[in-house]
Amino acid sequence: MIRSGDVPLRGNATIGGWDVRWLSEPHGGAEFGGDRFVLIDRDGDLWFLLADATGHGRAGEPLWEAHGESIYAALREATAGGLASRSSEERITEFAARVNERLVGASSTDEHWPHLCASVGLLTPDGSATWANFGYGTHVLALTPGGVAWNDPERLFGIKLGWLDPNQWRRAPRAVVVNQARSVDRLVLLTDGFLPDDHCDIDATLAKLRAVGEPCRGLRRDEVIPHVLTECPHDHDDATLLVVEG
Repeated sequence: MIRSGDVPLRGNATIGGWDVRWLSEPHGGAEFGGDRFVLIDRDGDLWFLLADATGHGRAGEPLWEAHGESIYAALREATAGGLASRSSEERITEFAARVNERLVGASSTDEHWPHLCASVGLLTPDGSATWANFGYGTHVLALTPGGVAWNDPERLFGIKLGWLDPNQWRRAPRAVVVNQARSVDRLVLLTDGFLPDDHCDIDATLAKLRAVGEPCRGLRRDEVIPHVLTECPHDHDDATLLVVEG
C-alpha cells in the first residue's frame, strides 16, 4: 500500500506491477492539507483513492484527523481479497456508503465542514478501469489509444460524500455514478487545485481536463507531471496529482 502522509510530497514507486508517480502541494504552508491518496495492490489489480476534503490547506486537515483512519479502514475492507463474488461497482458503492454515513454524523463548524470529494476505483492488468467520482473535487483521466475516455458530463460525477443522510443518499439516483474504460494505458488523477473555479462551469472544466489530458498520451512517464504543472495554475488550493501505468 502507498498512502500519502507515509511518503514524501513528491516521488515515484512501484506497487505490484504498477509504476506510480505523484505530487502533492498543500496550500498555504500546511503540512498535509485536505488532499489524500491511497493505492492498494490486490492480486494484480490496483485500487486507488484520491480524495479532497472541504477547505484549503490547514482547513482541510481536521476531517482527516477525525475520520482518516475510518476512511482508510473502509477502503481496505472494500478491496479485501476473498470478495470475488462482489463486483467492483458493489465494492465502490459500499465504501462510499460507509464514508458518507460516517461524515454525515460528524459535527461541523463555520470553518470545518465534514464533506469529501473522492475518486475511487481500480485498474486491472488487462487495461480495464472502473471508478466513481463523488463531487467535482477529484478527477480521473483514463488515457486510451483513442484519447481520454469520457462520459457525458451528467454521467461523470456522483454526490459529494457527507452531504446527504444515509437514507437520502441510498435513494438518490445519482449518488454513485460508475465510469468504465477499456484499453487504458495510463491513469492521470488530479484534484481541483489544478482547476480554479471548476464548480462554476463544469463544461469548461471538462474541456480543460480533456485539453490537458490528451497530450499526456504521448509523453514519457517522467514528463506527465511537469506538463500538468505547466498547463494548470495550482496556487489557490491544495493540489495533488497521480500518474499510474503498468
